[in-house]
Amino acid sequence: AKADTAEVYAALSYKFLSAKYSYSILDQFLTAKGAKGTNYIELNANYTIPDTTYTLIAHVGKQTYEGKAGTGANSLTYTDYKVGVAKDFSGYVVTVAYSDTDATPGYTYTDKGGNWARGMTAVSLTRAF
Repeated sequence: AKADTAEVYAALSYKFLSAKYSYSILDQFLTAKGAKGTNYIELNANYTIPDTTYTLIAHVGKQTYEGKAGTGANSLTYTDYKVGVAKDFSGYVVTVAYSDTDATPGYTYTDKGGNWARGMTAVSLTRAF
């Protein structure tokens, strides 16, 4: 399958909450033909605790695939989520977050035998310029 796709997006935000809808107007990248109309809806919260440099992070999203995945009738539709906390150290932000999904393990969500569908904790350090 080709890695080409085209999507349109719509997003809304209010205070620390945001919602975004993405819609594939071509076949979704790296999937079999017939995936046009695949979409992803997500809700996000980034709440800074008053009088602190801590931000609570929450995300839930649902990817809905159109068509069939690969040669079988299994769907690539899944829900993902993430919870975490970030701390600002004078412009350097350290984030610790756990993410997981209900994606089918071992089916399409793999790369060289690795399972991208399993839950994991990530630690990151970022700095904006």
